[in-house]
Amino acid sequence: MRWLRLGSTFCIILLNLSCGTPDIPMMDTRVYNVEYDHQESYDVLDYSNTGTVNYLFSDAGIVFNVVASDTNLADYFVKVADLFVYYQGHRNTEYTGYLCGIKGFADANGNFADTIYGYTSVPHNYSFVRGCDHEYIGITDAHELGHQIAGLPELCNGSAMNPFHSDNSCLMGDMPMARCTGEDITSNPHFCDSCINALKNASW
Repeated sequence: MRWLRLGSTFCIILLNLSCGTPDIPMMDTRVYNVEYDHQESYDVLDYSNTGTVNYLFSDAGIVFNVVASDTNLADYFVKVADLFVYYQGHRNTEYTGYLCGIKGFADANGNFADTIYGYTSVPHNYSFVRGCDHEYIGITDAHELGHQIAGLPELCNGSAMNPFHSDNSCLMGDMPMARCTGEDITSNPHFCDSCINALKNASW
């Protein structure tokens, strides 16, 4: 009985180790702080989309602290060439990341660029996501934040799959169909193992 009591006490002290429940993850969770702005009608990081993003980053042990800032910006298409100026004009915090929801992207002539869902500048740590006519907003948020946090490359180099990636349906591909693999990355969105490893090792 004495050894049984000692063994039980040892299990209680170690809690969640060899005597604990094996299904509790032991991974450290890291918080990525994001300033979030959006045009008035295009909230691309609402409660549902934030849940999607946190789920997609859970294997990498990253959760997001989203701090809303400017949330009533005027609705309009922003030219890709003007994104840096737009970012500089609206960033208000020193948080690590920045994400902005906009109506959409415009080409050099001001026309709606309907093939662009998101844009990230890795050197400046900002991302923009389109809200207009877009079914895959939560996945796009995660895709752009993958670029921002760990500099993750696109799945496709033209018609060839980037050898960095270990899975031909990694969510770093085009939406909905990855042009180099023909995979629908929206059916089971996930980061490939190579991306997860890079995210785990990212620092900020």
